[in-house]
Amino acid sequence: MTHNLEQYALSSLFAECPNAALDAFFASGKAQIYSKEEAIYVQHAPLKNIYFLLKGMVKIHTIGHQAQVMIKDIIYPNSFFGENILFGPPIAKESAVSIENKTEVFAIPASTFKKLIAHHPELLVIILKEVGNKLIRKEEKLASFHFNDAKSRIISFIKDTAHRVGTKVGYETLIKHSFTQQDIANITGTSRQTVTFVMNSLKKNNIIHFDRRRILIRNLTEL
Repeated sequence: MTHNLEQYALSSLFAECPNAALDAFFASGKAQIYSKEEAIYVQHAPLKNIYFLLKGMVKIHTIGHQAQVMIKDIIYPNSFFGENILFGPPIAKESAVSIENKTEVFAIPASTFKKLIAHHPELLVIILKEVGNKLIRKEEKLASFHFNDAKSRIISFIKDTAHRVGTKVGYETLIKHSFTQQDIANITGTSRQTVTFVMNSLKKNNIIHFDRRRILIRNLTEL
């Protein structure tokens, strides 16, 4: 079978997956498109699917008792979310919201995916490996919250984003994004005012340049 956009968009995630497993995978779900800030699923609601991100970005967040928002993770293409349904009750522990317009997601019903991995354990290996990577990122974020000040956490977020989705432009690194400064504050456990101050300070010192859609890091090793 010749795969289309889905194969290309998930090429890194499934790089070591046999064709038979890929054929079964792409026959088991369908692509869905979401607008900016549209919820894919919401906290405490029934969770039916596991989602694989083809295009755009998705934020995974929880809302506290006083309506405080904490962004737990950012999902980029070649990854997935909603995997908790495979290991626990079918209730969402957090919300998944599109960050960009025309975010494209490949959704597979959890019941179908469980049957799929029973016949193609290679898919389960991929899931477990990526879940492990997510746990490492969460541990690093927890350590950063405990040991680093607000400025360091914001800089760490910029560096991490650059390593994950940045594009090298000579000695510089370009990040194309749709984050608001409030998003960055919710990710780093700071305030929007602190994010504005730190970003402007970095810009003033010619370390980065930025606008609403881009962050240009002049030299990543010096950030």
